[in-house]
Amino acid sequence: MEKSRQVKKSRLKKVSISTILKSEEFYSCFNKDLIDYLKSSIQDDLQVCKALNYLMHKGVLDYKTFLEKYSINNSVKIWSKKGYFVWEKHLVNYMKGSSLRGKKQTKDWVDKMRVWSTKYHENRSQSHKDKLAEHNRSLEFKKTYLTNHGIDINGKNVEEVINLYGKHLSDVRKSAKYKISCIKKFMVSKKYPNELLHSDFVKKYENVEIDETNYVSISSEMASIISTVAMARNENMGQTKFFKTGYIKVKHCKNKTLIRYRSSWELSTINFLENNKIQYEYEPFYIRRLDGKTYLPDFLILINNELILLEIKGFIRGKSGKENEQIKIDSAIEYCKLNNIRFIYLKKPLTNINQILN
Repeated sequence: MEKSRQVKKSRLKKVSISTILKSEEFYSCFNKDLIDYLKSSIQDDLQVCKALNYLMHKGVLDYKTFLEKYSINNSVKIWSKKGYFVWEKHLVNYMKGSSLRGKKQTKDWVDKMRVWSTKYHENRSQSHKDKLAEHNRSLEFKKTYLTNHGIDINGKNVEEVINLYGKHLSDVRKSAKYKISCIKKFMVSKKYPNELLHSDFVKKYENVEIDETNYVSISSEMASIISTVAMARNENMGQTKFFKTGYIKVKHCKNKTLIRYRSSWELSTINFLENNKIQYEYEPFYIRRLDGKTYLPDFLILINNELILLEIKGFIRGKSGKENEQIKIDSAIEYCKLNNIRFIYLKKPLTNINQILN
């Protein structure tokens, strides 16, 4: 029976409505319950025929299939003069659903969403009120702070008060007095136990009077140590792109006339070697590492007829970086033993000859 309906359907595809209006063969394709329903809801026979023809091409041949496809929650689509089934106007608002999914939502769902939306906006409104109250408390603090520091805020609006507060803080933190106090706090800080960089810094400046004539360079050095220690302690911090790099012309380097240094410590070491007219090579040769890779040491120095392989490292990132560095050190020590070279590993720049002499 179903097969015969499909055959009839294929034969009727290109037949006009006027031809099939009174065709028994056309009506025999549909179950009687569907035809009766359409005749009861559509008064014009021509429109009934058009609706049936539309449903045929949609594969709907009985009333049960029609309800499954064109109804939801006891609401049934009606035949439109435009030539297809549509929802009634009063149902359109909540039957649209998502245009992306094409899903039809029920009125219950719409009511539920309205309740949710109301609560959401109430919570959002309360959150805004809380933020506004916090802002007002913050604003009162700024006003009090500025008044206590002798800054006149009479007649100033909210934006002007905030700008005044920001400018004042910026001026304070850029001042010599503030930076000198930060240096003094850093020197007695307990945050850096057993940190060589911090202890060297303290030794270097413990007998130095820090004032407006020297605080700039000392503050810069302090900031560098804080960054280095922080990154050494935290494996998840970013790449060490803050290292100073550049080029320097050299006279006493045996294998280069122009060196591209990779850190400020390398630059300090190069300047020391150049100023003291010490013969050296920069990145002299590759060493075969114990794990089969290669390693390029920093300096090969000739002093007092002795060759010294010097590696300078101020920062190592993470656990894997430390393990990799240890392999380099072990490989360099092994190489130096075989080639009658002394290996020195420094965690600071070379600025004193005693750092490499026995």
